[in-house]
Amino acid sequence: IFRYRQRLAMMMVGIGGCTALLLTGFGLRDTIVNVVDFQFEEVTTYDISVYFEEGQTPEQQETFRQNTKGLMDDLTFYHQTSVEVDFDNQVKEIYMIACDDSITRFIDFHAKKNPVSMPGVGEALLSVGVAEAMGVEVGDPIILRDSEMNTLEVTVSGLYDNFVSNYVVVIPETVEAQWGAAPELQMAFVEVGDSRDVYQVGAEIAEEDGVMNITVSDDFAGMVKNMMDALDLVVWIVVFCAGVLGAVVLYNLTNININERIREIATIKVLGFNSMETAMYVFKENLSLSVMGAVAGLGFGKLLLDFVVSQVKIDFVWFQTRALPLSYLISVVLTILTAVIVDFVFYFKLEKINMAEALKSVE
Repeated sequence: IFRYRQRLAMMMVGIGGCTALLLTGFGLRDTIVNVVDFQFEEVTTYDISVYFEEGQTPEQQETFRQNTKGLMDDLTFYHQTSVEVDFDNQVKEIYMIACDDSITRFIDFHAKKNPVSMPGVGEALLSVGVAEAMGVEVGDPIILRDSEMNTLEVTVSGLYDNFVSNYVVVIPETVEAQWGAAPELQMAFVEVGDSRDVYQVGAEIAEEDGVMNITVSDDFAGMVKNMMDALDLVVWIVVFCAGVLGAVVLYNLTNININERIREIATIKVLGFNSMETAMYVFKENLSLSVMGAVAGLGFGKLLLDFVVSQVKIDFVWFQTRALPLSYLISVVLTILTAVIVDFVFYFKLEKINMAEALKSVE
């Protein structure tokens, strides 16, 4: 293996690049296709969101609870409105949620598995997608501006993972302190027990007085999943091209290897090596280099995947780089399998080597 250092380098780069592209392709699939699972299983755990015609007073909230008692396991009211985030001469439109600590029963605020605390007065939580797009970090002051040009000046106390849509979260006291009035709680999160049919419960809630609209999380998740599935074709094209690259690299390098060592191969055949022994004399080098290149390519593949995902900028969706252990395994297995197939093709070429002609040739 180390006698032909130039071929060693070419094989390592070629096979490592093949594995890296395969891991990038499968990693993109893990990152993109599973966005729905990440959002609706790890972040938002509510089943239904309810939109009322107007803000609900404490009395109206209690009436709604009593009328829907038995339909749901948990419920909280909150305020949501569209606002502009102004930071460092950049402006982006996102949703602002104002709610007390009860919202943590329906939204899991965390960043890479680490819990994120609710903000205090004058503070806000910002979803990491918009934070990355605008370059906002914890401790930075931002301005929130609604459609009526009311502004909130808050400090970012934390960034949390959120994959679909962008949000800023404040507590009602922050809004009341700066706007002079508590925010209207015109929306609600509902959690339905496993024993109940979500759509049936949603239909009954929609019949309640004051309810303008409801959204079932499963429906919204299905819509987002259909969007993400459209990107699946791109991923498979990357995987296919990576496989073709690996086959071409291995074929050419193996062909060069055999042609350069044809006298050596002919000599060992003359010495009495049978067909399988001759083949393994040549191909065990290929297989060893394939394993070495594949393992080395995993590290480069992770870096390449991070780079590719960082270049995907979609306001509606934030992608967190993820490559499942199975993707690593499949990338290595496919690379080695390609090497085995190429070696099988060249096995027959070794059989056709004319020993007398090969030994007469000049190296």
